[in-house]
Amino acid sequence: MITGLRRPLLVVPDSKSTLLDRPTLATMTALCPHAEGVETAGVHHHVMLDRPEVFSERLDAFLDRSVSASA
Repeated sequence: MITGLRRPLLVVPDSKSTLLDRPTLATMTALCPHAEGVETAGVHHHVMLDRPEVFSERLDAFLDRSVSASA
């Protein structure tokens, strides 16, 4: 269950998702204190394939914050 996660979690849904809508993303990040949700506009289900540069930037920033917080 997401509430039991103890590690940083990045959720990068697409803005056109029918699987993970905004209310669900908000619920997920509220239930998991280590979760961060970053919606990506203009893509479909495969954010890392549709917009690899945006996905990479968001992942790099998340990892930088996560490593800094655990140091």
